[in-house]
Amino acid sequence: MGKLTVRSVLSFIKEASEQIQTKKSGKLRLADGNGLYIVVPKKGEPYWMMRYTIAGKRSEMTIGKHSLLSLADAR
Repeated sequence: MGKLTVRSVLSFIKEASEQIQTKKSGKLRLADGNGLYIVVPKKGEPYWMMRYTIAGKRSEMTIGKHSLLSLADAR
């Protein structure tokens, strides 16, 4: 079970959306645990991403947009 709550995700999205406009970085992300992240890009909608490693190679996979996929479903 991850460490994020629905309230903490919504709070992060709001704060990250404000912060990202002043940063040079293209996106901010917050980890839930077990490779699940909520990502807030500079342009576009927040989305869920999964990071995983196969044969020593780290990869990332987009799961879905935050507006269409709940935290429970992303897990």
